[in-house]
Amino acid sequence: MNEVRDIPFEEFEPVRKFPAYKGKRAHEGSFWFASSGRHVRFESYFEMIALTLLDFTHQIEKVSSNPFWLLWPKGSKPARHAPDFFARLADGSVLVVDVHPRKYLTERIQTQHSRTRAVCNSVGWTYHEFTEIHDAVQHNIALVAAYSHRRFAPEAMVRETILSRALPPEIGGAPLASILAAVEHECGLDHISALTAFHHLAWQRDVHFDLAVPLTIDSMVWR
Repeated sequence: MNEVRDIPFEEFEPVRKFPAYKGKRAHEGSFWFASSGRHVRFESYFEMIALTLLDFTHQIEKVSSNPFWLLWPKGSKPARHAPDFFARLADGSVLVVDVHPRKYLTERIQTQHSRTRAVCNSVGWTYHEFTEIHDAVQHNIALVAAYSHRRFAPEAMVRETILSRALPPEIGGAPLASILAAVEHECGLDHISALTAFHHLAWQRDVHFDLAVPLTIDSMVWR
């Protein structure tokens, strides 16, 4: 199995095509993965959400979609599956992810995922099924992900102002409104620019807020 572990699947292109046809409901495209600075293909909106969450961990260096086939004997015909994502973490370990909304998990797909988990376990890879996400968490991470690109990174003075105003969690943090007001007053930024800077730092996880509650101007923020 060592030869399999050494293959850089994170560099591979998808082994299967994403077919387009009239009436197709799935939302497909390419997600800009900020951690690696390159695009990753996805086949559905739910897969895009999964990619956003993977990127938000800041633990993954590179990720690819459907980079290999797994095949199993099944009667006279082979069963096969191309896992949705292969991620290489900064420490060199591997995470394989399959994405499927829980309400659409059939017995066939569950069997497919169980077989995939067994294969991953045999080569020392971590396997994860992404099947659901809290609405507020999805909204919040999608919001800050829109500002993940380094072009949204604030200047040093703005960054330090935000960090200094975002109190430690043991103190309870500080209202987002007061942080933005300080940035606008001390750094001379307009409200939108101050909010953009905050969103980028939130994506970078330099500042934090309760992801389980929709982010508003009254949300408490801490560093």
